[in-house]
Amino acid sequence: MTSKDGATSELQVFRAADEHAPVLLVIPAMGTAAGYYDKLGAAFAQRGVHAALFELRGIDTSSVRASRETDFGYGTLIEQDIPPAIDAVRALLPRAPLFLLGHSLGGHLAFLTLARGQLAHEVRGVALVASGLPYHAGWPGAGSPGIRVFARFMKATSMAVGHYPGERLGFAGREARTVISEWAHAVATGEFSFPTTWTGSVPPEQALARVECPVLAVSLARDKLAPSRSTELLLAKVPRCSVSRIRYQPEAGLPEAAGNHNRWPRWPDAVATHVSKWAIGLTRPASVHPPAASSPS
Repeated sequence: MTSKDGATSELQVFRAADEHAPVLLVIPAMGTAAGYYDKLGAAFAQRGVHAALFELRGIDTSSVRASRETDFGYGTLIEQDIPPAIDAVRALLPRAPLFLLGHSLGGHLAFLTLARGQLAHEVRGVALVASGLPYHAGWPGAGSPGIRVFARFMKATSMAVGHYPGERLGFAGREARTVISEWAHAVATGEFSFPTTWTGSVPPEQALARVECPVLAVSLARDKLAPSRSTELLLAKVPRCSVSRIRYQPEAGLPEAAGNHNRWPRWPDAVATHVSKWAIGLTRPASVHPPAASSPS
């Protein structure tokens, strides 16, 4: 896949048997490689839904690496990277209704991509999984000052080093300093603001309020990085969207990590079932049962 500015990355696609089945463009969490969602992609295909795994700029197969000389922000991902990914998916699966699935940071990017209004093809809906507004007020108790201090540390570190070295510090990946600065602004204020990377004539917050689409919000009962209050704060930014909510508690017999904010994609069956049923329900009569088949390409 080639971005508008020439950056490249891989787009892995898991195909279902029916070319008319929905397709989910999976947008990862901060610092998470697209390949980490391979089990999720396979689980979707087995349930009769196509899946395409998007690679965040600067991560894994991306040709770009954040540094003092190479910087980018939310707006770069929204304007340069995601629209070409959607075009690539539409070229590969032209008959598949398109949905976005955002995990954590990916949920912000999914909504903001719709808000930016650049899409050449209609997006039928957005699924959020373990995603919320990082505003500190969304954390209960001591979590609120804790996330504020951590965000300040991340921003200060990225400014000093020229990028955020998350792979060495144990949280996120090698991140661009502007991505971290814009994320930290949301932690402090509860608002998205991208003064150097958003080129739309309408500010992000105002643009988000105009977004209209079905939304499925899947929250994890034991998620400490996207508590339910933070999810509701994110959903409040898109008041015109019709929202369905699922609170997922891992079944008995699964490891505790199956309900972890970052690790759930390695045990994806329950989430894949919920999201697949939702997407299929929006595009097909409930009486139709899609065939199950999968093959990564």
